[in-house]
Amino acid sequence: MPDCAQVAVDVKHPKIKKEYTYLIPENIKKSIKIGDVVQVPFNNAEIDGVVTDNFF
Repeated sequence: MPDCAQVAVDVKHPKIKKEYTYLIPENIKKSIKIGDVVQVPFNNAEIDGVVTDNFF
């Protein structure tokens, strides 16, 4: 399995899931940790999210 992170996104819509799995870019794999605030692609935009789990 590729290196992934579970990210809770800040989306204010009741029917949208709150956590998504994203691939971790090579340049941040060694430094990303649970609780980090990250920007992720979401619906043609970049939004803030919080890392809730890592899958290495």
